[in-house]
Amino acid sequence: MKHRSPPPSSDEASPVDSGLGAAEFEALRALIYELTGISLNDSKRSLVEARLARRLRSLGMASYAEYCEFVRSDEVDDDEVRELINCVTTNKTDFFREPHHFEFLRSTLFPELEQRAARGAPKRVRLWSAACSSGEEPYTLAMTALEHFGGKGWQIEILATDIDTDVLARAKAGVYPAERAETIPGERLRRFFLRGKGEWVGHYKVRPELSQCVTFRRLNFMDADWGIDTKFDAIFCRNVVIYFDRRTQEALFRRMHALLDERAYLMIGHSESLSFLSNLFEALAGTVYRKRNTAAALPAVAMPSRSTRPDPSAPRADLKRQTITIGEVFASDTPAAVRTVLGSCVSACLWDPLAKVGGMNHILLPEAPGGEEHSSRYGVHAMELLINAIMHKGGERRRLRAKIFGAAHVLAQVSYAGSAPQRNAAFLKQFLEREQIPIVATRLGGSAPLEVVFHTHDGRALVRPVGGTLVADLARTEHQYGQEISRKVVKPTDEGDVTLF
Repeated sequence: MKHRSPPPSSDEASPVDSGLGAAEFEALRALIYELTGISLNDSKRSLVEARLARRLRSLGMASYAEYCEFVRSDEVDDDEVRELINCVTTNKTDFFREPHHFEFLRSTLFPELEQRAARGAPKRVRLWSAACSSGEEPYTLAMTALEHFGGKGWQIEILATDIDTDVLARAKAGVYPAERAETIPGERLRRFFLRGKGEWVGHYKVRPELSQCVTFRRLNFMDADWGIDTKFDAIFCRNVVIYFDRRTQEALFRRMHALLDERAYLMIGHSESLSFLSNLFEALAGTVYRKRNTAAALPAVAMPSRSTRPDPSAPRADLKRQTITIGEVFASDTPAAVRTVLGSCVSACLWDPLAKVGGMNHILLPEAPGGEEHSSRYGVHAMELLINAIMHKGGERRRLRAKIFGAAHVLAQVSYAGSAPQRNAAFLKQFLEREQIPIVATRLGGSAPLEVVFHTHDGRALVRPVGGTLVADLARTEHQYGQEISRKVVKPTDEGDVTLF
């Protein structure tokens, strides 16, 4: 972002003359999500208002509307963007918080590393505190590692990162008031900290032995390149993803999985779970997860076991229910579950995770006389109908996410072996790539039709294969529909638009 000088600051600046309105909060919420991946719900409005009030006074601004316009302009200073992020991020931490994680290092990880070293591996321990706040967590990691490996010739490397530059500065300084050090046992406090004197009475500062183990860096999880080229033995990412939506959580933990060494560990907060990534992480006790060494991608839709699989069409009192068939589109700005059954057809499920608006279509491309380009016009029209319906209900195109399903080879059931499944799937993927709409889950191909129930407000998709007589019936219906729309195809002129339905 470019630099534009803000209004003169003054401690005597006029007070903010009005509260944070709904429109300003929505704009700031969208910007914060874009910058950090943090999804603020409506209950955070008063918190954002209170934290930004001082910033407005510092800039000499009298309204949140003025500040909102400033930070969303192309000329805003990068420093101000960081100030905004600092204002809205939460930084609660303590030394030896959730002590079972550090006990796990002592009892399990460190002995494993020693066993590997006995077989010729380097004497080195590499840990990452991925949201280090004011430094208590990485310094606790350093204390734990030094107590185990100190004096044994081991190299202790701890990376500590955070998005908030204010807390990072405090972490690097390593100075804490006495009340912050109360959770450190007396023996450790004497070994690893210096007691303040004079103006620093009542404070403790980490000793060089401790600080030399830790490297502090600013890191935004939303950055395309984290600048990390090492493999860690353990990553601590605790009480972070509770502020992220599921899509952001999945992307974050997939990247962390790639940065973990073989059989390494990931620690998360007590209110968090990685059950939705069970193919990548094995759950151990106490919110400790071990990396699964697999090259397999996460299944597009996590299917429950056969014995416990829920019925996707089972009614829920809080969801509006809608069923669509071939050629139809449905979108909603209130919680809704839209259902369809797909054979060789495909379905795009799109949603805006911030506005909580989404919808689904059901597409079968014709084998048009005008060729593939002409056939694709029908698909483009179907996709634009869905996107426009979502935007009409408050979604934003740039925030859309996609899950795509279908393209099963069912037409052979009626002795028709055309290329419809491949053509439908290829079109959908190419369209979304061209429109830069991320595909976060897919289930395409196979021989069984799929029943799909999509929750428009949160992007959740429930999918199950269906069989029996439905397969042949569905195949006949799709074949007849395909023949009908192919007959209706008229090569468009420059003056006319293609009509899908």
